Amino acid sequence: MEKHIDLFEVAKAFLVSNDPRARAPSLDAMCKFLFGYQRRLPIRGSDIPDLYERWQGGDEGARRTIVEHCLEDLEMTRMVLERLRPYLDIYVAGVG
Repeated sequence: MEKHIDLFEVAKAFLVSNDPRARAPSLDAMCKFLFGYQRRLPIRGSDIPDLYERWQGGDEGARRTIVEHCLEDLEMTRMVLERLRPYLDIYVAGVG
């Protein structure tokens, strides 16, 4: 059985703090800190429900924006994964 690993928890453990009260940084904050990367699209995840409603009303531009946002999230997550890869085995051994 495969184990689920939350990259934000790995980031919190190695980049922020082991304190259980500490918050994991957002994907945007991690990419800015680790890579100096700023999002191309000026929208946040909280904008997606409104965009979805607009898409359902026939706005194809809203659909394209949702897809672009999701693709950028995936790329940013891949960037973080690659940077944190050396810490994954350590993290899994400590929590497993």
